[in-house]
Amino acid sequence: MVIGGEVMKGLSKLAIVAIVIVVVAIGGGLAYYFLSFVQKPSEAITLVVLTRHPTDLLNLARDAFLKSDIAKKYNIVDVQFQALDAGQWRSYLKSYGADVGWGGGPSLFDSLFSEGWLKPLSSKDLLDVVKNKIPDQVLGAPMKRYGGDGKIYWVAQALSSFGILVNTKLLRDYGLPEPSDWRDLTSVEFGKVLNTYGSPPIVVANPIKSTSHLRMYEIILEAYGWDNGWRFLTLLAANSKIIDSASESRDAVARGEFAATIAIDYYGYIAMTQNPDCKYIVPVYTIVNGDPIAMFNTTKHPEAAQAFILWALTDGQRILLDKKVNRLPVNPDVWSTSEGQQRQDLKDVYYKTLSLKPMQFNDTEVTQYEYSVARYFKATLIDAYDRLVEVWKKLVDLKIRGVLTEDKFNNYIAILSTPLKFVDPLTNREVIFTKDYAKTISSKMKSDSSLEQQLMTLWTQKAVERYESILAELQKLS
Repeated sequence: MVIGGEVMKGLSKLAIVAIVIVVVAIGGGLAYYFLSFVQKPSEAITLVVLTRHPTDLLNLARDAFLKSDIAKKYNIVDVQFQALDAGQWRSYLKSYGADVGWGGGPSLFDSLFSEGWLKPLSSKDLLDVVKNKIPDQVLGAPMKRYGGDGKIYWVAQALSSFGILVNTKLLRDYGLPEPSDWRDLTSVEFGKVLNTYGSPPIVVANPIKSTSHLRMYEIILEAYGWDNGWRFLTLLAANSKIIDSASESRDAVARGEFAATIAIDYYGYIAMTQNPDCKYIVPVYTIVNGDPIAMFNTTKHPEAAQAFILWALTDGQRILLDKKVNRLPVNPDVWSTSEGQQRQDLKDVYYKTLSLKPMQFNDTEVTQYEYSVARYFKATLIDAYDRLVEVWKKLVDLKIRGVLTEDKFNNYIAILSTPLKFVDPLTNREVIFTKDYAKTISSKMKSDSSLEQQLMTLWTQKAVERYESILAELQKLS
């Protein structure tokens, strides 16, 4: 029994040791597994950014951002920029989703905000910069979009003014005066060039394709009133070649193919570096805009998306000063950097811009009518362009030859440009394309593509009928 007892005690000790070894082994394995899980690197992130910015800026941004500490902190290994027309953003978001929207003007971002595509900013570090470094307004223009919940949905990343870009050599060759106002581009003097050389002296962009040119058309409507605004837009179109791209309009003037275009300020500065004959002119009526950056509600990486926005508002401000970009920053801290100290010329423009006396511009109201205005412009001035130019050339010819008095000439211009009267397909009642009607129909056109097409077809038809009627009268005077 004693021997058996000793054996049992020995076995018990062995069992206890075995159990301890097993427990330690299991515990060690669990600890290793736990630590390996905790220390496992975070997912490598590729951000998708929808943008209206040019390639030079985007290349600089990608290189600088991916080298930054903030990209490394959030394990952001790439940024895919999708440079799309403003009209393509929604379909891209629906099909694929994206993380950030960057550039394209406040009208585009306000539309995206009202449609629920934007996600409010929530990062503490980002909000500290937004609230302490970025003003709520500059010269009356919003630099942030607050929602009804008090949260911020977009913030300006750069400042912009709008004006006229000219090629001074070509102006001299044509014998044209240097314009100082939007109206100067609609003059008979510019029309004479069209008649003499057979090609227009101005180039502008389709407002459906270019948000910056659309904004300048809106400035004209707001500056001169609805009816006079359409008078000047009609004559501007008649004096111009109309293409799809604002950047190509700029480049065409820089190359000496056209004497003038309308341009956002940094396009003007870029053209001036490309060709010393180019000059950017700030007209009497202009506004200052904040060019937004925002996070989409389709993002799967909200922290990384906001990290990119934070970079764009801080270190990313430096790339705006590159001579390939020439944009005005929104965060004045950039002027104390080495890049800022090397761009005294741009700093002078920055403070000159802040001293402008901009016109009154109701951004909220303009947003309500801009969708229908862009399509009315295309239907009546682009889709009916050939007939419009034919009438304008005839009017200029008769005016120069003295066949038309000043009063008669102005009467024909009024008939040519007065907003159309037509039967509204929704009510079957005759209406005029007034500002109120434009505001009423905008949201309906945006949500109903068949209505949009129906109205645009009707507007083109009515415009062509008007132009042909005027042309028939003018032919009799010849």
